[in-house]
Amino acid sequence: MSEKHRNTLEKLRNGIQIFTTYIELFLAACIIVGIAIQLLSFPAAIKDLSAAWQDGFKDFLEYLIDMIIGIELIHLLCHPNLDNVVEILLIAITREIVLFSADAVNILLGVLSIAVLFAIRKYLFIDKLDRHDEDFDLKKPKTEKKRNREKTE
Repeated sequence: MSEKHRNTLEKLRNGIQIFTTYIELFLAACIIVGIAIQLLSFPAAIKDLSAAWQDGFKDFLEYLIDMIIGIELIHLLCHPNLDNVVEILLIAITREIVLFSADAVNILLGVLSIAVLFAIRKYLFIDKLDRHDEDFDLKKPKTEKKRNREKTE
C-alpha cells in the first residue's frame, strides 16, 4: 500500500471518527432535551405519589430511575469508558429487579447478573483501556495521540 493511499485512509478514518463523535454529542443533547421535558411532569409525578401511595410510589420510582438512566447515558456518550458501561448496566438491571420482578427466579437472575458485572469490573477490567490519559483516549484520532506524545517527549 502506497504512502498516499495510507494517508487518504487515515484522513477518512479520522473524519469518520470525528463525525461519529458529533453524532454522539447530538444524541446526548437530544437526551438532555428529553430529560428537561420529562422534568416538567415531575410535579404531576409527585401528586400521583400522594394520591395512590402503593401504585404511585412504584410509578414515581420508575420515573426517577428512568431519569437516572438517561443522565448516565448522557455521561456514557460524552465520556465512553468501560466503567460507565458497567455502571449503566448495573442501574438498568437494578431497575428491572426492583420494579418488574414478580417471582423469585427473576430476582435471582437479576442478582446473579449484578454479581457477574461486579466480577467483570473487579477481575476482568483492563485498566489501560479505561485510562483517562490522552494517550489512551479511544475517541481521539491516532494522529492527535501521536502529536500529544511528541509534545510531552
